[in-house]
Amino acid sequence: MKKLLLLAMITGLIAGGCSKVKDILTVKAIYNASSFTETSCDQMSGLKSQNSLNPVDVTFTNHCKRTLHINWLDYNGSEVSYKDLADGESWTVPTYLTHPWVIRKTDNACSTILIPKTGAARTETVSFGE
Repeated sequence: MKKLLLLAMITGLIAGGCSKVKDILTVKAIYNASSFTETSCDQMSGLKSQNSLNPVDVTFTNHCKRTLHINWLDYNGSEVSYKDLADGESWTVPTYLTHPWVIRKTDNACSTILIPKTGAARTETVSFGE
C-alpha cells in the first residue's frame, strides 16, 4: 500500500511538471538608504516616473543564484522590461531621480521597487542577495 501511495505521489509530481513550483526566494536589496526609497510591490499602483531632471547611474548587482528581472516604470506607470540580470552579473543603467525600478523574481513575482531620491550621488549601487 505504501509503495502504491509513493508511486501515485511521484507520478503526480512528474505529471504536474515544474509549472506549479513557486519561486520562494527572498530577495534582499542592499543600498545606501539616503539614496533610494524602497517601496513595497502592493504600492505600485499610481507610481510612475516623474521627470528627467537629475541624472544618476545605478549599478544593479545580482547575488541571488537566480535571474532577476529589472523593469522601469515609465511616465504612464507602465512597466518596461530593461534587463534580465543573471546571478553574478552587474549592470549599470543611466536613469533619473524619481524613476521607479521594479525588481521581479524568476517567477515574475514583484520583489521590491526602488526609486532614486534627492541625496543620491551621481553613481549608486544596489546589490541583491538572499
